[in-house]
Amino acid sequence: MKKFINAKFYNNETAKSMFVDSDGKIKGFDLNDKNKYEEIDLKGGYVYPGFHDAHLHLLALAEKMFYQVDLSGANSKEDVKIRVKNFIKDNKVEKGKWIIGLGWHQGFFKEKTMLNINDLDEISVDYPILLFRACFHIGCVNTKALEYIKPFPKKIEGGEIDFDSMGNPTGIIRETALDLFKEYIPRLNDKNEIKNLILKTLNIFAQKGLTTVWTDDFSYVEDKKVLLEAYKELDEEDLLPIRVRLQLRVENLKDLEFYEKNNLKAWSNYNKLGIASGKIIGDGALGAATAAMRKPYEKSNNTGIMIYDNEYLGKLINKAFEIGIDMAVHSIGDRTLETVLNIYEKNQKIILEKDFRPSIIHCQIGDKELYTKMKELNIAANVQPIFIQSDESIAEDRLGVDRLEESYAWRTLMDLGVLVYGSSDGPIEDVAPIPNIFTAVYRKDIGGKMEKPFIENQRISCEKAIEMFTVNAAKGAKYEEYLGKLEENYFADLVVTNKPLKDGVDWEQIRVKHTYIGGNKKW
Repeated sequence: MKKFINAKFYNNETAKSMFVDSDGKIKGFDLNDKNKYEEIDLKGGYVYPGFHDAHLHLLALAEKMFYQVDLSGANSKEDVKIRVKNFIKDNKVEKGKWIIGLGWHQGFFKEKTMLNINDLDEISVDYPILLFRACFHIGCVNTKALEYIKPFPKKIEGGEIDFDSMGNPTGIIRETALDLFKEYIPRLNDKNEIKNLILKTLNIFAQKGLTTVWTDDFSYVEDKKVLLEAYKELDEEDLLPIRVRLQLRVENLKDLEFYEKNNLKAWSNYNKLGIASGKIIGDGALGAATAAMRKPYEKSNNTGIMIYDNEYLGKLINKAFEIGIDMAVHSIGDRTLETVLNIYEKNQKIILEKDFRPSIIHCQIGDKELYTKMKELNIAANVQPIFIQSDESIAEDRLGVDRLEESYAWRTLMDLGVLVYGSSDGPIEDVAPIPNIFTAVYRKDIGGKMEKPFIENQRISCEKAIEMFTVNAAKGAKYEEYLGKLEENYFADLVVTNKPLKDGVDWEQIRVKHTYIGGNKKW
């Protein structure tokens, strides 16, 4: 049992001490308790409920950190070329091995144009190269990589290979067309290696102040069974440093058969491990101009890409509900949002019977009518405030002024009564929750690169932003009775910072001092 002292406790700043019982739950504040407690002096720190990230890709982030070329923040095509060449040299990569990179964003290039096949051929013609854009929905390949998928298929459901006016491939590969390379690129399948990556990455998450993460990993491994065993074994051995909820990626009916066979039910718990919802990718991304829109992108006839036809998407969602899997669907464009809401509406009977909490992941482009429908159907929004740091430079060009004013509308959603909770979609963006919370409040980046707030009328209060990453996420996962608050009978999942998260503070100076799970220090 522990007694935390010398701290400011969020929403209870008059309290002098917080007591935690042997089960790791908060017993109360300022108790007159004669039991023996281990005193933990937090030395003036500010204590918050542990922060949640309700959607990220742990293994993808691990591969980016430890096995791939990190292209985040590259400011030109030349910068990309230098990074890839240095990676090959520094890692003494054997010729013929695949080179995978992640994180480039043409909006940050001085050229403001996408990479192309010539850029990558300048890097090398000896290695097959695939460089994913930051959104993961588009990639660029070199000539060597293209050789693996010739002859090119005439039609790709939910994806495209770009060609120039002369009929030559540009190197740009969109959405499901990227799957054509899957069988040639080695994927993780060694259980011990996977376990090691999981632990290293979760410890990094703890350092950043995360206490619960929902991770979408099943599409990044060769064998789903191996990944499931890796997580379960780590949990049974009580080695997971923080809480993990597995999001069950659904790409086809065969995936659902695997989850049903292994008795994976939504919102079930083991120890620190649990199951979140199923996850379907419904469309593309704004930066790749593949998010599915009801009206074409500005100055274009392009309306984006729906990954599935409506009938099959409906079949996947309905089947998931039937076998006990709640659903979250990646929906960035308004056409996807409308389609998914219509499918959820058709499934209202089973949703209510099973007390499911379906959600929309991203929920970037929409309007008041669609957001009102979300409220009426009790559909949650799982959003990533930090996305605006990347999207700010391209959003108006893609959407035009009128559509943009109704997009990224977290305040509107909250005002309507929609449950809104937060995530990073890491490695798409940094998983650190404090910059994410800052962005939700101020609609700017924490480093001050953005000159003005992005859609300023959608700003929310610090309190509401903190709720997005604490109690709201817990509600979205049906854990609100024991996670997300500093209250009696809640687990003592805590984040201690050196400064308070509020107006008037220099947020760049805020640091995570400690992270606790059930009263036990993890960082």
